[in-house]
Order: sequence, then C-alpha cells, then structure tokens
Amino acid sequence: MGFFVEQGYTGRTILDVVLFLLIVGFFAMLVIVWYHGEGGRQKVQRLEVVLLATCLAVALGGSAVVATRATDGRVAFEDRAMVDLGDRSVAVLPFENGLPDGSMAWLDRGIAELLATDLAQVDSLRVVGGQRIIDLMRQIGEGESRIVPEEQRSRVTRMAGARYMLSGRIAGSGDDVVLIASLVDARTGEIAAAARQQGSDIFAVVDAVSAQLVADAFGARAEPASGTASIADLTTTNLEAYAEYQRGREARFLFDFPEALVHFQRAVEIDSTFALAHFQLAGVQVQQGDFVGSAESLRLAREHLTHATERDRMFIEGLGTVIEGDIDGGEARLRELIRRYPDEKEARIVLASVKRGREGSSPEVAELIEETLRLDPLYTIGYNELAYTEVRRGNHDSALALIETYVRLEPGEPNPLDSRGEVLEQMGLHDRARESFRQALDLDPTFTIALRHLVASHLGQDDVPGALEELRPYAESGNPRVRMVARSLEAEAHFWRGDFEMGLVALRAAVDDPDPDPGQQVNSLRSLLFALLQLGRYDEALERAPRMAELTPLEGSAELVEIVSAGERGDVAGMSRASDRMVTKFRENPNVTQFLEVTIAMTEIWKAYYRGEHERVIELAAAAPFARGETGMELLGYPVMRSLLELGRGELAVSHVDVARGQGITGVPNQWDSLTWRILQYYEGRARELAGDTADAIAVYRELIDGWDDAVAEVPLVADAPQRLAALQG
Repeated sequence: MGFFVEQGYTGRTILDVVLFLLIVGFFAMLVIVWYHGEGGRQKVQRLEVVLLATCLAVALGGSAVVATRATDGRVAFEDRAMVDLGDRSVAVLPFENGLPDGSMAWLDRGIAELLATDLAQVDSLRVVGGQRIIDLMRQIGEGESRIVPEEQRSRVTRMAGARYMLSGRIAGSGDDVVLIASLVDARTGEIAAAARQQGSDIFAVVDAVSAQLVADAFGARAEPASGTASIADLTTTNLEAYAEYQRGREARFLFDFPEALVHFQRAVEIDSTFALAHFQLAGVQVQQGDFVGSAESLRLAREHLTHATERDRMFIEGLGTVIEGDIDGGEARLRELIRRYPDEKEARIVLASVKRGREGSSPEVAELIEETLRLDPLYTIGYNELAYTEVRRGNHDSALALIETYVRLEPGEPNPLDSRGEVLEQMGLHDRARESFRQALDLDPTFTIALRHLVASHLGQDDVPGALEELRPYAESGNPRVRMVARSLEAEAHFWRGDFEMGLVALRAAVDDPDPDPGQQVNSLRSLLFALLQLGRYDEALERAPRMAELTPLEGSAELVEIVSAGERGDVAGMSRASDRMVTKFRENPNVTQFLEVTIAMTEIWKAYYRGEHERVIELAAAAPFARGETGMELLGYPVMRSLLELGRGELAVSHVDVARGQGITGVPNQWDSLTWRILQYYEGRARELAGDTADAIAVYRELIDGWDDAVAEVPLVADAPQRLAALQG
C-alpha cells in the first residue's frame, strides 16, 4: 500500500484505513485463536461473539473516523526519508537581526543568502540556503517568521538533508555591523566552529566569517575553491542594490510579480553589472508578458556573468542559449551543469520543460522531474511539474495525487490550489475545480491566475452569467492590476456569447483605467488591439496602436496591427511597408537583434499570405526558426491555417487546428482568448468540410452559431458560417 501511495496510484487515506484495520484485525485474530486453539469441533461462546462484535464495531467506526478526519494541512515530515547530502553539508538558516534600522530588516535572510553563496565556492561543501530554507520553514508552519525558531532548527536542517546548521545574530549598527555565527552539528548538537567579525563593509564581514568557519570546522578537509572570489565579486558591490534584489526574490516566491519587478528594476538601476538581478528581472518580465524586456535583461545578465558563481553562470548561459533558439546548445549546457553539480534541481526542471516543448510528454521529461524529487522529496515545484506531465499523458488520477501532495506541502499558498483546480478541470470535475480556484483567491485575492482559470471554467460550460458573477467583486478592486484583469476577463465573457460591444467597452475600461498597473496595461491594450482586428474594427486598432508603441516600442505589436489592417483591406503595398519597418527596427536595435530572424520569418509569412502566395506561406512556415510540432509549422495560426484552406488541404488543416488555437492571430504562445477560440471553430469547420468529414463539420459550425447566433454576421472572418452550414445540411 505504501508503494501505491508513493507512486500516486492511491491516496494516503486508504493506506491509513488499511493499517487501522490490520491493527484491529490482529486483536480479533487473538480472540479467535484463544477460543479455537485446539483441534476438533468447537462451539462459539457468547463472550467470544461479544468480543468479535466489539472488534467489528471498532473497525467500522474507527475506519470512518480515519477516512474523514481533518488534518492541519501539513505533512508529517519526520516520517519522510530525507536526502542525505553527506558529512560536508551545511544548511544556512536566516540570522536573528538586532539592528535598530528598519531599512536593514532584510539582512536576516540576506546575510544567510550571502553566506550560502560564499560557502558554495568551496568545492567539497554541499550548501543549502536561501529560498530552500524559506520553503521548508513555510512547510512546517513557520512561514510568517523571519527566522527559524530555535526548537525547529535541527528539524529544518535534517529536512534539508544537511549535517551542519549555520545560524547566528546580526548586531551593532548600519555603519558598524557585528556578525556572530556558529556552525552546529545537527546530529550531536556540538558546536563545530564559531566566528565573530565586525566592520562597516558587510560583504567583507561575510567573507571573513565564512573563511573562519570553513577553516575551523573543516580545516584540511576543505579543498580550495576554483577561483575563490569575494562575495561582492559574485553579486554586487552595492549593499542597497543587494537589498532590493533580496526584496525582489521574496516577492517573486510569493507570486507577487509586479512587486518583484519594481525591486529588481531598482537593483539594476543602482548596479547595472548585477548579473543575478538582471536574470531574476528577466524571469519576472516573462511573467508580465514583456518578452522583449526579458530578452534584454537576459542579455545583460550574460554580459556581466563574471559577477556570478560558476553554478549561476552555467545556468544563465544554458537558459539564455535555449531562449535564443539554440535548443540543442542550451540542452548541452544544462546537462553539463547537472553533471558538474549532481544535486542541481532547477536545471533539471528547466531541461524537462525544454524537452516537453520539443517532444511532448516523452519518458525523459518525467524521469528528469522524478530525479529532482529523489534529490529532494519536499521540492514542491517537482510535484507540480510532474502532475502536469501526468495530465498530458492522460493519467489524471496520478496527477491529482501528486497535486494533493503539493497542497499538503504548501499550506496557505494559492498556487497549489490553483494547480489542483486545473487538474480537476481536465478530469471534468468542474464544480470541484471552481471551488479550488476560489480557495486560492480566498488566500490571495491578487492571485489573478486563479481568477482567469475560474472564468475559463465557466465559459467552457457556456456559463457566461456564472463567469460575470465571479468577476463582480474583483472588477471594483482597489488593486489596479486585479481590477484591470477582471475587466479584461469580463470582455472575454461578453465575447464568448457574441456581445462584442459590451466586450469592447470592458476592454476599453481596462486600457483607460485612471490608475493603471503598467504591466497589465500592456496586456489589456494588446488584447484590445487584436480583438479590434478580429472584429474588423481596423480604424480604432490603428488609432490605438501608437500607444502600444509608446508603452513597448520594441515589441512589434503596433507594426503587426498595421500589417494585418492593411492586408485585410487589400492594401498590399501598405502591408509591405509596415512589415519592412518592423524588420528594420529590429535590425537596427542591438537590444532585440536576437528576435531578428524570427521577425523576418513572421513578416515574410504575412506578406506571402496577403499576396495570395499560399504555397510559399506553407514553405516559409515549415522552414521558420521556431517551426516544430506534428505539423512542422507551429506558428502564426491564422495565415498558415487560411493558406491551407485556400490550397484545399483539409486533412493537414485539421491537424493544424490545435496549433492555431495556441497561436491565434498574434503568434504569441498562450495568447488564448474567446474570439480566437470561436473563430477557430469556424476554421475547424472549414478544414473538416474540405477533408470530407461532413458530420463533424456540421457539428462544429453548429457549435459556433449556437454560441454567437446572429452575431456571427458581425465578424468578417466567419460571416459565411450560416450559409456553409445550410449547404452541408442540404
């Protein structure tokens, strides 16, 4: 039973019931043996019946209690087998901060992060610190505390798999810091080394403390690090920049990406050579939809890689190479990082994501994630990623069991509940999924990912009133990001039922919010622009495009609006001028040259389509730098799909439907919206009609017309759907 639980085939509750029944059954067997221990025919005595009936009652009642008992939401960590990192492993815990200056409060975790980075340079040491310790604190219910309570320190160290725990105190003043540290053997409680250093340069104080601890605790056993450097050389020489970096990390791990964005931007403004801050900023910008800004931040991180540890350098190089489009080169670098540092977990997760993008749910994807969980059974990201992998394989029960483990490991966090909702939605358990999304929002009303999933769940069941009702409390939120997201989602609900005017009103309200969230303003404006294009409102799209160019001058969305508007109106010359202008801008700006090849491919495809060169569209798509997937052309769903239909290639067009749903009009992955989904119902109907699947084509056309009714005629791209349906039925 334990094996089945660990493999995710059944829940822990079943194992608990089985164990309880075995215990009760043992006593029942003792009764039977006592009364029937001799050979020959025997009678059942009254007392035996009473005892066995009592055992049965205890078994039934106790099983019900065990099966339905409430838990505190946390895993009994002591029952788990932790990974042993060896005798030269150190867990660096947050320090007690005794400084009177409130602006230095971040040093409790900041000093621990600096010490962990410094100690990690010693090749023979295995160091656990930073976010890993904070995660473990949260998992044992100490997430609100800035330090690990003394009675929990040995426990956290054991959970981390380390032999020694490093903790201490910060005293003195901002101008004269005293750092007191002790290295304690978590098994024996003995102090292996202690250090006390004082000075005005915190980075120099950290260097001195780490050097003293290593020398006293490990001595000759500590092999010299490869190119040991000052901690300032591996991070930043500016304490204020590091403070902003540390605040940004804390915000990011709480999924507060807008707050993290502010802190990371301040960090790189203070120190433009701070590689780790540029790298973290790139990740947050992706979350905010700023792909060009993310690429620029990643370029700056790689430009200043000398200010990072070898491990960080290898990771940044590997991920940067992948993002540039050299997937094979990036994979090779990430594998080298794993070979060099066998305990590296994040590289395995990234490599699994890359493999999944190229090969779908290949066996190696699951193997890589499972390796992270063998390295660290409490690595919650691993459970989340493995659950999504199981969903793609169709193993929904296994995925749900993995997500439940994630939920137990992260009590009080919204993301596990959101992930559980996604899995339940895939299983068709819509009511339970929505309840899980609501629970995530109850924990954190600013966790808008769950709000998006909640609305999508209602729309998937054609429940527009339900979606609008869910959005009502968020549409007037005092948080500008939440308010703007809610209004954008309100537009999706109106678009889903064909109420285009109300949808545009909601999107305009989001875009024109008097107190906008900068990141969400870009997302809302992008949604408005492409909604206007799909609805044939080209004049308004062109009027608003310059604002997008102001907000994100290097994104290219403004030029794409011009390309599509001119092309749909038959102005091929104007379309060519707009596409050439986009390519020129990308070619002349060094910050976005990595997008040049992609931009050229994209604009050539659009130009070929609007010139009627449909065969060339297919050739260009197959040869594009980002072409992949079963169709060999996973990009720009609209022009490719429409060219396939013009060429009469119905079967290939059918296989391209899911690709087009992912890319829509923008060519940007995950740019899902109601309009794109409905319009691609029409294209799927066309594709199935060409392929000879008349019954399926009728069903798809009928679904579109039932959803939009008379509003179908208002959308130029699908206006002839009723006539096509009537012809097929005839």
